[in-house]
Order: sequence, then structure tokens, then C-alpha cells
Amino acid sequence: MTGERIEFTRIVDIIHRLWRGQSQASISRDVGVTTRTVTKYKCMAKAAGWFSPESPCPDSAEIEKEIQEIDSARIEKYSKPVLTPYKNIITKWLAMKIPLIAIRILLIEKHGVKVSYGNVQRFCYRLKNDQAEL
Repeated sequence: MTGERIEFTRIVDIIHRLWRGQSQASISRDVGVTTRTVTKYKCMAKAAGWFSPESPCPDSAEIEKEIQEIDSARIEKYSKPVLTPYKNIITKWLAMKIPLIAIRILLIEKHGVKVSYGNVQRFCYRLKNDQAEL
């Protein structure tokens, strides 16, 4: 079950059980998720301020909004390719017919970019396709 997303209704159930004070281990057993998953949503709920004494139990809409904000932040953080800042120089190297393996070495040695050959290959493939569409 590693890496699978759990249904939204189960997330709401986890947060409501945490809010009522149920232990993480019992929530894990009852809902059928790992304690690590319960901890993840407990941390999210704490950060949202749902466990403060004066805070009411969050409803589904509040939980959904919080999850969407977290997902958006994660997507923003991880969706930007590492090589995007080097697009212009890579384009020049491709125009000079420099092989991809040499481009990878240049990026590592001259620019300190930690990148695999596969990432360079995919990035250059996308660059060539983007230019062909213009």
C-alpha cells in the first residue's frame, strides 16, 4: 500500500478521531492506515490550529481546503525542473551539436548542477519538441 493516496473520507475520519483525542495507534487500526499516515495528518491539523482548546472540530470543507493548499505548495516546489535556469545555455550547446553526455558533464563541472543523464535527456527532448512546435 506504499505511496497510495487514501480517500478523502478517511482523511476526514482520521482528523476527527484525532480531534476527539483517540490514540494514533487505535486510529491506525480502525481506519486501516499506517501510524505514519496518522502522524502526517496530525501534524497538518496542528499546523492548521485545529487542536487548540477553543477550536471547533474542522468540517470537511476546511480539511479539503487545507489539503489542497498543501498539495499546491508541494506541486509548486517539485514541479520546476532543475535544468530550467540553464535552458538558454543548454539550447546553445544543442545548437553547437554537443552530445548530451557532454552537456551533463558541463552542467556538473561548470555550474555545479547535480543531474542525471536521464534528466538531461528528457529536458533536451522537451526543448527540441518545444522548438519544433514554434
